Amino acid sequence: CNYGSCDEEITSEIEICEFGCSGNMCLPPECTQDSDCGEEEINNFCVGDDLHSVITAPICTQGSCDESVNEQITNCEFGCANGQCNQYNPQCGNGILDSGEQCDDGNLANGDGCSSQCITETCENICEAKPFDFELAIDKSSSMILPFGFLGDIEPWGGFILTGPAKITVAKMSAIKFVQKALYKNPNNFIGVSAFSSKPYNMADLTNNEEMLNKGILSIRVSGNTNYHDAIVQGVDKLVSQGRPGTTKVLIFMSDGKPNGISGPKKALEAADYAKSKNVIIFTIGIDGIIHVNAPLLSDIAKRTGGKYYFASSSVAVEGIYKKLGEETCQEICSV
Repeated sequence: CNYGSCDEEITSEIEICEFGCSGNMCLPPECTQDSDCGEEEINNFCVGDDLHSVITAPICTQGSCDESVNEQITNCEFGCANGQCNQYNPQCGNGILDSGEQCDDGNLANGDGCSSQCITETCENICEAKPFDFELAIDKSSSMILPFGFLGDIEPWGGFILTGPAKITVAKMSAIKFVQKALYKNPNNFIGVSAFSSKPYNMADLTNNEEMLNKGILSIRVSGNTNYHDAIVQGVDKLVSQGRPGTTKVLIFMSDGKPNGISGPKKALEAADYAKSKNVIIFTIGIDGIIHVNAPLLSDIAKRTGGKYYFASSSVAVEGIYKKLGEETCQEICSV
């Protein structure tokens, strides 16, 4: 009422709408928490063997919806396909020891220590009726004419007296016993004979004919130096070329000395590596004491191929080793 007349008074208030204005009123905030802005999205794709995951996550920032993008990269052990890592499919023969397997050697062959069902095989069933291919490499260098323990005692008249059987004689008789035992153990075993000095000589091809093998052994004559490298390489090549598919191939290498000349220890180890590449196992026999034999070298040659080194200081010991190898080679390999 203004001086007896009706009038009106208009007042105005201004409110700032933080999230906008519509329909004569302020709009409410878009969100109060991240879930108000939607759901997380994941886009997977493969790049080679890597799985890339692009993760788009909604976020609520001061009442407004926004999003964050993050990329994760996962290397897939078994490859990537169709936006996901390939699942591992456990199976016998893949070379991986899976749950429920006793062993897994990467193949499905029987008779190699791990069966086609990935069950550990015992030495007995590995060796049962399983033939081997053997090569006997016998040192025939000049020192093999001497008896065990001979240190070079020279008589006043300029010669020396032999006081026991020559090492070559012991080696021959022991090799003959090996042939007898190995063929008795399994008549299907094949055996070859070679002798070496400055170079290797083939004395008998691989066969199970005992008479032919004994003839080759007895025909060995002493002369020359000691060439490990060529003897091992020839023995390996002989086993590979004359041996039978699928048989375990074993070179039994006997020496009373050390490699000399241009074919020294380094070349001998190269020959051992060559044997390993051809899947030939070497058993080495060093005879007649540490003065004459390079035991560490012979041991290394054997170990590189999965074999063993034996030392014999007497003729009886040599015979015992050959007898043992003839009867139990399969068990010896199995126990390595």
